[in-house]
Amino acid sequence: MSIRAPRSSRRPVQRKPGQAQGGVTARPAHPPPGRQPASLPLLHSQAILGNRLTAQRLATKPKSKAFSRKRSLTKSLEKAAREGDNTAAGTHANALHAEDAAYYRQLLSYKLNKHKGNASKRQAYLAGPSITVLKEAMTAKDSELVGHLISLIGFIPKDELIAIATQEPDFFLDDVLKRLQKDVTLTDKFRELLMDNYFDASQTQLGGATGQDTRSEGLRGMLRARLGAKWVDFAKSIPVLAPSEEASEHFAAQEEEPDEKDIVDRIFESFVKNQGINIGYYAVAKDRTEQIMMGKPGGINANLGELPEVLRTHCDDIMKILREAVRAYPGLDINFTIGMEKQALLTKPLDGLPGGLIPNSFQGNVRNRAGEWTKQIFFTGVQDTAEPNSHTWLLINGRPYDAVLGTRGPDVAASKAAAFRQVKTGDDTYDAVWRDGAGNELRKLVGVTAPANPMGFGTAYEIGPVGGG
Repeated sequence: MSIRAPRSSRRPVQRKPGQAQGGVTARPAHPPPGRQPASLPLLHSQAILGNRLTAQRLATKPKSKAFSRKRSLTKSLEKAAREGDNTAAGTHANALHAEDAAYYRQLLSYKLNKHKGNASKRQAYLAGPSITVLKEAMTAKDSELVGHLISLIGFIPKDELIAIATQEPDFFLDDVLKRLQKDVTLTDKFRELLMDNYFDASQTQLGGATGQDTRSEGLRGMLRARLGAKWVDFAKSIPVLAPSEEASEHFAAQEEEPDEKDIVDRIFESFVKNQGINIGYYAVAKDRTEQIMMGKPGGINANLGELPEVLRTHCDDIMKILREAVRAYPGLDINFTIGMEKQALLTKPLDGLPGGLIPNSFQGNVRNRAGEWTKQIFFTGVQDTAEPNSHTWLLINGRPYDAVLGTRGPDVAASKAAAFRQVKTGDDTYDAVWRDGAGNELRKLVGVTAPANPMGFGTAYEIGPVGGG
């Protein structure tokens, strides 16, 4: 009987390079130097890719113990999401969040990231306590999860957001406010968070307010105190805040303490010169007030051929935006009222005015009987009404400011040539007529337009003596 040699003492079988047992030639594990590996079969490539994706998922998906309640709830949530059962998904998500909030946040972030292109599954995973999770994510400084859930911020009360900002001001500025600033769908919430709604004691207030809300002012003050120059740089990127920030810096460098008139005048100058704010006049509303105040990503509603493009609106909204720009100055106690011309208004020639959001280089929309443009503007207001309310301006502590024409103080009244009352209605077949009671009349011209301009003045008018040819 022969005895087999121990395994370690057997002579190794000599095979040719690349030859497997049984004489089958195997592909080398590594190609010889200088040669590229042959293409792998498709299934093999997919298997390797699948392994890599699995490894990646294992690195990001939170782990839970087998047979644990957490694992069971996770599987139930995933099943509900696959089946599109949002009600069940919400139930399992709430239970999982109650079981382990940190685990659930990590799982939700993973799932929302994984299913970026699958609206149905994202909706299922968002059916859980997403608003609560957004608040937790902001407190935990979870930038990725905040990014996934930022669209839900409108459901969080202002007081709670301010409390979170107070705990983590740096994170709140970088990952909340800057996200709101960039998302055009969240412009209104951005404004509501940073700007207190104006309280007008003469009007009925929504929500039963009985005094001026100052929570946003307090939030801005806290961020300024905690973040210093970082906050100032950010505030300057917000159009409605930029003029007050510039004024604050300007007066901080002065030895004498400014009075309220000095501060308002400084803000007004920045406003009408478009320093830090992008605003212009348009005869009818063009861009939303919130977008002009907070900045609008992605351009304007109408391309008027201007470079750079200008956000534009009419005088009523310009007055309101100026009010908010002044209110943004820290600690300023100001009273606002409205000035108005109830009849149609004819201005004096623009080249004799300082110029505002309507530049004083405009030829106007009025010509004389000789066909020469007078450089005047005729504001008709609401035509064919007893009180057309043609033009408005802001009174700040009783002092008038007209950003449209660039006038302030006594110059506001001085910019008015005359008020005209409509005495004849008009349509496309004949001209309307206005008279000032001093022997002058203005006629609406049919078939004639005002000189080309980006401010929406199209209709032209002719001025001359009453009854003149």
